Amino acid sequence: GKEMDIQDKLDHIDVLFKEDFENGKTNYRDSLEDVIRETRELVLIHHEDIAVRVNPFLIEKNFEVMVEDVQLVGIWDLVDDSGWIIDNKFFSKTPSQAELDRDIQMSFYSLAYRLMFNEVEKGIRLDCVIKIKIKNHYNLRHPERPKNLCGLQSSLSK
Repeated sequence: GKEMDIQDKLDHIDVLFKEDFENGKTNYRDSLEDVIRETRELVLIHHEDIAVRVNPFLIEKNFEVMVEDVQLVGIWDLVDDSGWIIDNKFFSKTPSQAELDRDIQMSFYSLAYRLMFNEVEKGIRLDCVIKIKIKNHYNLRHPERPKNLCGLQSSLSK
């Protein structure tokens, strides 16, 4: 798709959140204005600190792959030009390594990459913006490529 400039992204946030609010699709603890303001801040942090250091190959790319007779469907946030699968996340606290190790989403991304490109990805990374009083960003790398892809593939075919 078309790459949006930062102002377009911020304007899009305003429209989407207001539409969801007006259609009753939200359940915010904070006011709509506070949620929009905070989301805009997080998007700006991502834009200024993370996005500028990535050379994209695929952005918001849909994928569909067959594993035995099961269809895997998803969207990669980003695959860079060196083969890293990058998922963008916003958290209210830094996730533990154990939480990252249990994240099956990244294993699915890895499996889909391997099936679509017939090669192993360079690595898997979460680019995270942590939502705390002082906003910051972190790159959290999967310690190694998912070990259980064979188990995952065989369990999907059952």
